[in-house]
Amino acid sequence: LSPTQWQELFCGHTFRQFEGKPKQACLHTEHSLNTPPAISFDIDSILGFVTSPAAAAHGIRFYSAPQYGQNISTDVHLTLDRVDPDPERPRLIPSRLKDVPHFIFARAEGADFITFHLFFPHLPCSNNFSRLTDEQLSRWFDDIFYPAVRQVYDVDRLQHLPASYRHALATCRAPKVEDRLLETPSYRTQLRMTYFLPPQGLQQLWDRILAAV
Repeated sequence: LSPTQWQELFCGHTFRQFEGKPKQACLHTEHSLNTPPAISFDIDSILGFVTSPAAAAHGIRFYSAPQYGQNISTDVHLTLDRVDPDPERPRLIPSRLKDVPHFIFARAEGADFITFHLFFPHLPCSNNFSRLTDEQLSRWFDDIFYPAVRQVYDVDRLQHLPASYRHALATCRAPKVEDRLLETPSYRTQLRMTYFLPPQGLQQLWDRILAAV
C-alpha cells in the first residue's frame, strides 16, 4: 500500500475527496430507518428441579466442603414452601429460593455450568438465611451422605474420598492457611475441592439418602 492508502486505512479520511478534512457525520441531517419498538428477552440462567442426582448422565463431582459464596444469593423469582421461623406459628410459608436453607451439593461431570443445590425447607432458620452451620453440614455428610456412599460404591472409589466433613474442611483449608491467614477479595483461604461419583449407583445412593432422612 502507498502512504496515502495507509493514511486512508488508519485515519479514516482521504485528501483527494475531502480536501484534507476528516469524514464527519452531521447528526442534524443524517437519518436512520425508523425501527418499531419490540420486546426482547435475555436468558441469564436455567433452573430445573430433579428428583435425583442420577439426572447427571455422566456422573457428578460433589463438593466435600461447600462454601457460603456458592449459595444462591439473588432472587430467581421462584419460591419454595419452608417452615415459618416463628416457633409460635408452625406453618409453611412461600419463600424465595435464596431464603430457604440450602447449599451447593455438586456439579455435573462434563458440564461445569450445571450445579446441584440441596434445599432443606423444614430446617428451622431465621428470616435472612445465609448458610448452613458447620455442625449442620457435618451432620449431613457424616450421618447421611458418607454412610450412603459407603453402602453403594466399592472400596477403590471410597479410598479417594474424605473420611468426614471435618477431614474435608481441613483438606480444603490446609494449603491456604499454611501460606496466609488473611482472606481478601483476591485470596481465598479455602479451596473448592470436588470428588467424582460415577453415574452407576447415583440413583441407589439417592434412595438410601432419602431413606436416612
